[in-house]
Amino acid sequence: MDDKSILLNMAKGDVASYEVLIDKYTRYVVAIIKRIAINNLSNQDIEEITADVFIKLWENREKLIADSLKKYMAIIARNLTLNRLRKVNKLCELDEEESIDLDTPEKELIQKEMQTILLNAILSFSEIDKEIFIRRFFYMQKITDIAECIGIPENTVHTKIARGKKKLEKLLLQRGEII
Repeated sequence: MDDKSILLNMAKGDVASYEVLIDKYTRYVVAIIKRIAINNLSNQDIEEITADVFIKLWENREKLIADSLKKYMAIIARNLTLNRLRKVNKLCELDEEESIDLDTPEKELIQKEMQTILLNAILSFSEIDKEIFIRRFFYMQKITDIAECIGIPENTVHTKIARGKKKLEKLLLQRGEII
């Protein structure tokens, strides 16, 4: 059964077609999740994200277009994976904070303000530069992993990071927010 037929039947509420879609694309969705997560998520997390992708597809079945189905699945998988990585990262940070003596409230406030300033500056970058910076400095991913996930050479990642640092410094200086 081709994607167009599957989606037409799903739009009518046909659960059997939905199951065909799941069987057909589960490996594809899992591959995307694993490529983005790079061993930072458990198998249970990957299974949950995969299920969530297909739930979102079912919820939006009337709007799906066969020509862009794989792209749509990839975007959903990417977004859900990044959200889960953020959640896992925050939990790890909380565990670390519990084991370390807490700083004074003033130090914590200053640190949060600095993170906010940096993040706001990074969010003004182009989409690819933003993704590289977030992966490198927020998720601590290796250059090789970033290059592989995004599909660009490692040298390009190095160059974009170097240029991004200069751009970040310039932006912060212009805003009077140099750290």
